[in-house]
Amino acid sequence: MVCPPVVPPLSWLDPPGGPEPPPVERAVPGDAWALAELAAATFPLSCPPEVQPEEIAYHVAHQFHPTRVAGWLTDPLVVVHVGRAETGLAGYSRLSFDPAEVEPAIWPQLTLRPTCQLSKCYVRPEWQGSGLADQLMAAALTAGRQRSARGAWLGVNPANLQARTFYGRHGFRDVGWRHFEVGGRLFTDCLMERALAEPVVVRRPGPAGSGV
Repeated sequence: MVCPPVVPPLSWLDPPGGPEPPPVERAVPGDAWALAELAAATFPLSCPPEVQPEEIAYHVAHQFHPTRVAGWLTDPLVVVHVGRAETGLAGYSRLSFDPAEVEPAIWPQLTLRPTCQLSKCYVRPEWQGSGLADQLMAAALTAGRQRSARGAWLGVNPANLQARTFYGRHGFRDVGWRHFEVGGRLFTDCLMERALAEPVVVRRPGPAGSGV
């Protein structure tokens, strides 16, 4: 199986303008409650349209409870960056080096070792197009390089062409598929991977899909 090709409208390639992005920095334990709220607010942006509200609510309650999110911030195998605006957290990325988070079926599809998973990269809708998602991406991938990862991978809804375009701009390429559970139901994501040998740069501001 091959992910369907991405042919974005030309308007997606035009810098949309918008507010200046807030500074990006490592999240700290005191961010747990605000980060949980941000995760809950932005997760629905990435969901396929067939996901039901009750399935999203179940996923959010179990995956983004403040105590669970607090665990990310003290886990040595997880790196979380946030965009810290004056009004609160505007976006975040989560990078995991924990092999236990990788389903067995994913390993044969990845081409680079050691690797890391970009499991989250979301911004609030009002910050999309500001360049914040690009900065969160660059911060996450730089962290991967600093820990000597040779590659990074992620999963994305194949119908979310805006997100796939964004990831493609940052060097990710389709390598396979994975299953992703939301509310007890399995969905299929495109699996994308990129090498981290080259320096990570902040791309020009552009639209950010999948909540990114």
